[in-house]
Order: sequence, then C-alpha cells, then structure tokens
Amino acid sequence: MRISLIGSGNVATHLANALFVLEYKIVQVYSQTLQNAQVLASQVGATAINQLTALQAADLYIIAVTDAAIAPICNELAPLELKGAVVHTSGSTDISILKNVGSQHGVFYPLQTFSKTSNISFKT
Repeated sequence: MRISLIGSGNVATHLANALFVLEYKIVQVYSQTLQNAQVLASQVGATAINQLTALQAADLYIIAVTDAAIAPICNELAPLELKGAVVHTSGSTDISILKNVGSQHGVFYPLQTFSKTSNISFKT
C-alpha cells in the first residue's frame, strides 16, 4: 500500500513511523514548510513536498494537520481528483468536509495525545 501523509506534526510523525515499521510504503510527506516535510520524510524513506499539486498517486492519503487547516487543504485537494482513499485525523471535524476530495473517504481519529518526543504504542 502506498501512503501519502499530508502534515508533518505530532500525529503525522507517529503515524508515519508506525506504518513504516509495519512495512507500509510512505511515498510522500507534505508540509507547507519543506524543511519540516524533509525531516519526517527522511525518517520513513519518503519524498518531501511543499505543494499539494506535487502529490503522486497513492492508495491512501492521510490528512494529519490542525483542525483549522483541514478545510483549506481539502479545497486544494478537490481539483486534483485523487483516486486513493482520503482520511483526516480530527475528532472534531465532520467527515463531510472530505466529500469533494475523493469518492473514498473517512476519519481516522486515534484516541490519545501525541507528542513527537514521546513514544506511542498503537497496540491494544
């Protein structure tokens, strides 16, 4: 499975590393600040990008940004006609925000607090 991460903060970092350990292929990491994308991308063998128009084909796009950034990101993604599934990681943002981004969409909301400097276990 090819995964693109949109975001490079706490949640994106933990998800990327957990997926990488499970041998999922993280292909791209997006951040408005290229240097932030590069830091996370280097950890998981991905390409860093700072333009959403540079997104390549993926099976799954994970939007892991602040709640306030989700709508603007979705507005930029809508014209790209992404073929893969698109999910966001917000517990307070309705799934309907993704309706124009792709036909396959959902919410992946991990019920815990994330910090880049803390180890997180995704095991139950």
